[in-house]
This record gives sequence, C-alpha cells and structure tokens, in this order.
Amino acid sequence: MIFAAALPFIASLLLAAGALLLAFAAWGVVILPDALSRQHAATKAGTLALALVCGGAMAAATDAGWVWRLLLVLVFLLATLPIASHLLARAALREETDPAEIDAAPLLGDGIPAASSATAPAPAGARPGSRVLRRLGIALAVLLITLTGAANLGLFS
Repeated sequence: MIFAAALPFIASLLLAAGALLLAFAAWGVVILPDALSRQHAATKAGTLALALVCGGAMAAATDAGWVWRLLLVLVFLLATLPIASHLLARAALREETDPAEIDAAPLLGDGIPAASSATAPAPAGARPGSRVLRRLGIALAVLLITLTGAANLGLFS
C-alpha cells in the first residue's frame, strides 16, 4: 500500500531526472568541439534520459497496455540508438581519416575462420566481418518488425 502511494512520486522523479539529463545531452551537443564528442553526448546521455522518461511514464501508467507499449519503445531505443551511434562515429571517422588507414582497420569477425561450403560465398570485395554484421542486422530487423506487428495487433494488452 505504501508503494502504491509512492508511485506518483517515483514517476515524477524519473520524469524530472530524464528531462534534466536530456537538457544536459542537448547542451553537450551544442558546446562540445568535435563530431565524435557531440555524438557521444547525444547518444549516451540521450539513451539514459529516454530510458528514465520511459520508466517514469511506466510508473505513471495505470493501464498494463501502456506499460507494454513503453517497454517496446524502450527495447527499440536500446536496440537502435547504439547502432546509430556507431554508424555516426564511423561516418565522422571516415570524414577525418585517410582512406588507407580505414581499409587497414580490423572489422568485427575478422578473426573468424572461413565459412563452410554450405553457406553462400561473400560478395566480391566484402570483408569477412561484414557477413556477421549483415546477419545480425537482419535478425534485429525481423525481431523489431515482429514485436511492432504484435503490438499493433494488441497482443500485449
């Protein structure tokens, strides 16, 4: 009973903390000197701030359907914001770095042994790690599409 009485206070506290952290992230984007620092402020603090806002909204929600929807939003944010951050960092790095240095850098999966003959060969010019990243991206996209479809059909309410 005490927890139910404290729930609006907890929700307000989480929402306020999230809003304050979002303001700090926005300020960091404005004042930090280079693209990588600005991207770091936007994605790291922004992800935590949005998680706090979603947590506060979940605490304030009176309907279980809204809690499920907010959990889906939170999962989507936690799954996509780090990927977007990584892609932004790569784009900024490509703008500032010599192309020969970029081509020499190792990719995720470069240490994986050659694939068996049961799998299709990689496209010409593809690096070994690109297949792993492509499969991971496809699996993530299928998962998110499935969860979004289930939410639209009302399976979580």
